Amino acid sequence: MKLFPSIMASFALLASAASAEESVKVRYAAAIEIRDLEEGKEYLTNRNYVLKKVPKELASMRFTVLPGNEHKDLQATIPKGVTVYLGLDSENKAPDAAAIRRYSAAMEKDGWSYSCKIPVTDKRMKFIRVLKKEFTETTTIDLKGVGFIGSVLISPRIEIKGR
Repeated sequence: MKLFPSIMASFALLASAASAEESVKVRYAAAIEIRDLEEGKEYLTNRNYVLKKVPKELASMRFTVLPGNEHKDLQATIPKGVTVYLGLDSENKAPDAAAIRRYSAAMEKDGWSYSCKIPVTDKRMKFIRVLKKEFTETTTIDLKGVGFIGSVLISPRIEIKGR
């Protein structure tokens, strides 16, 4: 009888590890790329701005790279047990700063929490504001394309689902 709880705990850990190994699947209505989240990487497909320093919390992650200023929505299917990060425009001097603030507040009401900032070379934006959320069930979400960079999805494993 004493072995049963530890065996169940082992199964729970294996199930958690298996879901963490699953990829987040993304769909976008325009060109999209998946890149390693590293210092010096460009974070838009149509601009030369790069990430200055990646916080340790996001080391070894991958991220979606979208065209800047296109404002298209991104759809993601997130496996159970996976924590996903969401990068948003920092609002600095953005013409649509109010929309970014409203969207960020709505995401926080939906269980997303502030995680960190990623400094960037774009002098108008200065950094990407990062939120995070752990998903307890497999979920498909639509992320709004707000701000200059839209919604940047960050996760250990991401794959493109098609258009």
